[in-house]
Amino acid sequence: MDDFSDQRPARRMRLGTKSCAECRRRKVRCVFPQNSSICHGCSLHQTPCRAQQPRPKDGGRPGHAQVQGLLQSQSVSQLAADNAVLRRRVAELEDLIGSLCDALEPNDEASSASASGAASSTSASTLASSTTPADINTRAIQVITNLKNHGLLQNDAALSYNFGAALVDPVPNTVLPNIGEVPTSGPPSSLLSPGSLDHESSSSPPDYADKAITAVDAPLINLFRDALLIRETEGELYDDPEDPSMTYLMKESISSFKPPIPDPETLRLILEDSKSFWPIWPTYYFGPEFSNVMHIASLDVAEAYLSQILNYSRGVDFCNAILFLTLCIQQLPRQWKRVIISPNISRQVIIDTYIRFALVLLAVEGEASPQAVQCYLLLHKILINMGRPQRAWMAIRHGISAATVIGLDRLDANASIQKKSLWAQTWQMERQLCMMLGFPSAVSSLGTKDDSSMTQMLLPAQTVFRRTCVIMGRVIDRNQNSHESPYATTVQLDQDMEDLKRDFPPEWAGEYDPSLSMPAIYSQEAAQIFYYSTLKHVHLPFMLKAKTDRRYEHSRLSTMEACRELIKAYLRLRRSPKSESVQCELMDFTMFSSAITLILGILSGSPNTEGSLVAVPYCAEEYRLIDSLIGELRRTDSLLECTVARQSAQVLETLVAASYGTYNAQDDFTLVVPYFGRLRISQGTRTVTNGNADTITSSVSSHNNSTLASPSVASTVELSSLPPKQIPGEPFYLPQPSNTIEFSSNEFLNTTFSDFDFQMDLSQDWCTIVDTNVQYDWNQLFNGTNNMELR
Repeated sequence: MDDFSDQRPARRMRLGTKSCAECRRRKVRCVFPQNSSICHGCSLHQTPCRAQQPRPKDGGRPGHAQVQGLLQSQSVSQLAADNAVLRRRVAELEDLIGSLCDALEPNDEASSASASGAASSTSASTLASSTTPADINTRAIQVITNLKNHGLLQNDAALSYNFGAALVDPVPNTVLPNIGEVPTSGPPSSLLSPGSLDHESSSSPPDYADKAITAVDAPLINLFRDALLIRETEGELYDDPEDPSMTYLMKESISSFKPPIPDPETLRLILEDSKSFWPIWPTYYFGPEFSNVMHIASLDVAEAYLSQILNYSRGVDFCNAILFLTLCIQQLPRQWKRVIISPNISRQVIIDTYIRFALVLLAVEGEASPQAVQCYLLLHKILINMGRPQRAWMAIRHGISAATVIGLDRLDANASIQKKSLWAQTWQMERQLCMMLGFPSAVSSLGTKDDSSMTQMLLPAQTVFRRTCVIMGRVIDRNQNSHESPYATTVQLDQDMEDLKRDFPPEWAGEYDPSLSMPAIYSQEAAQIFYYSTLKHVHLPFMLKAKTDRRYEHSRLSTMEACRELIKAYLRLRRSPKSESVQCELMDFTMFSSAITLILGILSGSPNTEGSLVAVPYCAEEYRLIDSLIGELRRTDSLLECTVARQSAQVLETLVAASYGTYNAQDDFTLVVPYFGRLRISQGTRTVTNGNADTITSSVSSHNNSTLASPSVASTVELSSLPPKQIPGEPFYLPQPSNTIEFSSNEFLNTTFSDFDFQMDLSQDWCTIVDTNVQYDWNQLFNGTNNMELR
């Protein structure tokens, strides 16, 4: 349309020019749909599709003002005439391309004409021709031969060289001029895929076919290749399934659509109220080459950076910023009254929206890079805090993949500390989830070796954490190969854990130093939580075997000791005013599963302690510890609105009541404990045979009617080896009804439930999970309070 030939003489355009002016400017492939005069890119961007025009001879180009003046000066009749000329040229070139393609796919009439040597012509074009059919056939044969020789057609079958349709060439034995100067309307309808060129023919190429012709010598090769690679029906390219213009459009669309961001004042308040928690999150590096660390930067610097990225940036940098903001919003207390986006949009909706947008952004622009690895670490932490361990595992696996692609698992000694830190955080987080979920680890032992420059910088808590994660890898390997792993493997793992415990700093055994900051308290307790959680998983598969085999008594005691220490560390963390509001629902669930395991160990008992007076104060101490845990879980839910903590407290209260024999309800209490097994509590009465009740070897009952959330639970413990009396007033009369507690699980806790909501994970209602098709390794049935029946 922009024809300036009347203002200054134009030079001739180069051969092979076929892209429209807009696609040339954007440097993308110009593809015309079938029967359309507008290319794919211009149609998507809703821009005028204009053909490229010859440049002025002096190489200059009219300025914007000059162009506007020229356009305004053109009359309507001149523009109409130009349009008619362009349409005529498009029609001519379409007919020309159709003739070339018809030559590649001969019909019966064309084949017979070629065999007899008779001349044929195409009258679709207005151009005259004086060439002979032999010249046209020779040209077509040379083009196809060069396509084969240069690897542009990957077909091994012989080609048919009986081309009957003559090509029109204004000048004999010369290349057709200006092929592709103006965009065509798409591939002709007779054009098939490259595979249609393979015909079984006995004819062979003539001897005069020159195989030494290169693409430079024959520009038509590129024209033929582009035409042949287009599918007739779909318009897709065989060698480029992802249209660059489509990718560009996706990126532009995502960058133009951004989720709502808090206003500057609200953003400042969010950062202020969450800044104390930044050091306990995955390290957020920013700035040139990760030169800055978010939790070390001042609040003003952090606010300026995040405001700039969230409002004006795009790509992976924006993804990092939006995920970090999500962590900040997630950590806000329940009573935070400030409106984040709108009064009608809840905090959880904002968090879910940010997560979804970040996932889409990573899918489109998340090429493997250190920034992408950092995104997955932040996303992993968000999902862990929400109680979504399976989704967190998928996120950290993506981080492992991205880190492996860019070589973070094989860094040399001269690599930056930032990259080493990213890799260390990635494989350590991955191993924690693999051990909990029963999944195999993606990182071998070679990938966990840090150089001396890295290990020397670690604090004592970080050193314990790293060494624990190394042992986690061996626990995962044993669980994945449980049938071939002897008990000696567990004994060696236990010995390594004991060696690690000797390296605990002495100050961890006493009270907190008042000068300790919240990150220091959290690091100390988190390291112990990870340690004792690993110790629990080392011995848990063999805990119940101690009932029938004394060789496993050490595993039962070690498991219970690990559960006690886990709960104690959690209580210390939650009772500290500096760390009471730390958000982590997966940590809450870890404490709940530890309490379940502890109760299971108490109820099962071992042959040498069951019915012994020595075990009475021991069990009373355990139940007081569990009762304190219930209180902290309730308090955590009130502070942070944690679904996992609330459900955990409810289940533990019911289980403790059933252990005392005070659970009384019309229906049975049944639920599936995620990543553990099934729990069922039945309400019943004692059966009487010949006037006597069934014998209960030992019973523990509470005469304290205070609520279970009080600091103490069992004030009086009664033991009896005599049959309980059924008549009130008689000695040893037990007024409470008997309860039956049933545990079902697998040894290595790798059960997968078919009705498990993957998206909600731990936050779903555990009573709604169905396990009809699950085969458990063992079932434990406890009648009364401490009478176990193994099935």
